[in-house]
Amino acid sequence: HGGGLMNYGIGPLTIIASTIISNVANDNTGIFGQGGGVTGPARIIASAILGNTGRQGGGAYLEGNSVVINSTIAGNQATQAGGGLFGYAASVNLYNVTLTGNQANSDAIGSGNGGGVAVGSGAFNFLNTIIARNTQIVNDHGLFLYDDNCAGTVTASGFDLLGDNGNPV
Repeated sequence: HGGGLMNYGIGPLTIIASTIISNVANDNTGIFGQGGGVTGPARIIASAILGNTGRQGGGAYLEGNSVVINSTIAGNQATQAGGGLFGYAASVNLYNVTLTGNQANSDAIGSGNGGGVAVGSGAFNFLNTIIARNTQIVNDHGLFLYDDNCAGTVTASGFDLLGDNGNPV
């Protein structure tokens, strides 16, 4: 878990004005490998999570009560779900966040969705946030690239830009 940072402490990890870049959380068992950049409950503020790879949550696998504010999550890959973020939490809230250029099912083996965001459980809310130009690879008698920004239940609170799902790229 947590190719860059892992938190299984008492409270959320606070990350301020940081760049978490080019980390890998490997797993060949299908049990581990969450959060290429960050794993666990977190408060991420004015930061960038870029170019990380994990099984679920290429950029971050967020748990507990997590919040991301004024940050960019881009260019991350998940071999399964949640190229940018995977939410398996009580609540994940995004404020003024850009998620773009992330990819689910990056290894084209099996399946995975939510190139930008995948929600496994809990509430996932965003305000003044851009979630667009994220993709997933589909292996269906050949490899195809599809727009895939969100998977699971999300709540857009206003002033958001959410890209399409399901269109070939």
